[in-house]
Amino acid sequence: MELRHLRYFVTLAEELHFARAAERLHIVQPALSMQIKSLETEFGTPLFERSRRCVRLTPAGEALLPEARRCLQQARQAQQAVANTVAGAAGHIRIGYSASALYSGLLRDCLTIVMAERPGIRLSFNEIHPRSLRDALTERQVDVVLSTTLSLPDAPGVMRHTLCEFPIRAALPSRHPLTAHDTIPFARLIDQTMIGYAGPHDAAGAMLYRRVLGVEPHIAYRADNPVTVLGLVETGVGLALVSAALAARFRGDVVFRPIAGLNARMDISLTHRCEEADPAVRFFIDTALALPPPNATD
Repeated sequence: MELRHLRYFVTLAEELHFARAAERLHIVQPALSMQIKSLETEFGTPLFERSRRCVRLTPAGEALLPEARRCLQQARQAQQAVANTVAGAAGHIRIGYSASALYSGLLRDCLTIVMAERPGIRLSFNEIHPRSLRDALTERQVDVVLSTTLSLPDAPGVMRHTLCEFPIRAALPSRHPLTAHDTIPFARLIDQTMIGYAGPHDAAGAMLYRRVLGVEPHIAYRADNPVTVLGLVETGVGLALVSAALAARFRGDVVFRPIAGLNARMDISLTHRCEEADPAVRFFIDTALALPPPNATD
């Protein structure tokens, strides 16, 4: 049985007239009669009662009609689903992100456009440590990542686009003596007790500090989320280095200061697999790359 047989059957059931049904189907009447006869042979029972005066459905035909309509509707839905997916209007995007990317506003701006222009796309989210993003992409746990990659080298098979850069701020407890400085001298940070942002491949949480300070930091406490790091700063147990994007949004009892003599900046990058061909994911990538950078002034 083919879908066209069901389409012929439904059309004839609606018209109950072979000539009119054939005209709607753009075929000749003998061809329609032959296709209906073939369908009846396949079911092993007549579907129509025919006479010189009228055509009407048999009980078997009555039973088949709603099922045939349902099959044709499902076929149309399947065709539309495929067309939407090919056009990037549907699909599933698994987004990995870091806290800095979230608080930068870039993820929000990108999602606003994607959800407005492609409402058929399904989205899922996974907060991810920057040190884990390459594995997440290459192991296909996520499709695209918005994250800082300051301490992460590029990898084969993965493409990275820097969308913007933010200055790095020192986060201090409000009662810390260094808050008396409008700008923290770089040398004064070297011997401070730090709170590490730990994650896979960086259990000590020291990678960022080594990269920025150029020395082995004194990491006394660790957390696996930058917001939790700032929560520990608020308790007074240590200092931290964070993106200005995060500093601008945190509302706890923490003081943020620029660092004199520090040239390093923290990027927000879009990272994806080089061979990515999924139309929905490509639409997300193109949307993110077209975004104007957020305010990232010093």
